[in-house]
Amino acid sequence: MMVCFFISKFHNAKSDSKYIDQKLTRQRYVTFLKIIKIKMLCFLC
Repeated sequence: MMVCFFISKFHNAKSDSKYIDQKLTRQRYVTFLKIIKIKMLCFLC
């Protein structure tokens, strides 16, 4: 459960820095979907 927490925190930090650097792009959207999937998995574990 803690592993899920750290993975989601790490991905959130990466996506935040990308969001500052870039506008809303396809890559950003794909990254966002991956974060949602990770959070859903963490919610289940």
